[in-house]
Amino acid sequence: MPDRQINAGFIQFLKFNAVGVLNTLIDFAIFTLLHSLGMMNAPAQIISYSAGTANSFIWNKKVTFRDRDRGARIALTGCSW
Repeated sequence: MPDRQINAGFIQFLKFNAVGVLNTLIDFAIFTLLHSLGMMNAPAQIISYSAGTANSFIWNKKVTFRDRDRGARIALTGCSW
């Protein structure tokens, strides 16, 4: 059992890092696109950073830190929190 928990933790760590790399790529791509279209640096950076942050939230919630026991808990208690 402890080996399984260590393995699951390591996989979660790898997923977290993959999401971080994806966020950086999205931030960079959107900033580059907006800047090449003539937008000034500050607004382009705000928009691109916001897009990376939103991407991080969605992917980490859905993939990295999803709660596998949530479905069973909702079925047993009828409560989602």
